[in-house]
Amino acid sequence: FLMSQRPNIVVEGVYLLGGGALLKDLDKFLQAQLGVPVACLNPFRSLDTSIVSAKMGREEITKIAPVYAVAVGLALWASL
Repeated sequence: FLMSQRPNIVVEGVYLLGGGALLKDLDKFLQAQLGVPVACLNPFRSLDTSIVSAKMGREEITKIAPVYAVAVGLALWASL
């Protein structure tokens, strides 16, 4: 939609976040429909999560990460 409204804008990729990002194969479906890379956002990517990952496991943290995008963003903003 954005590219059809503004021809000078090129969307090079899409990030999914929130609970909807956890829907099975949503990223693959959107990538096929939009023709651009689609990935789930991981707000923990640059953070030290070793304490939590020791208890939960890194895979579990990565799986639920998109749900915490807004919370991590607000926490980072509040720490400024």
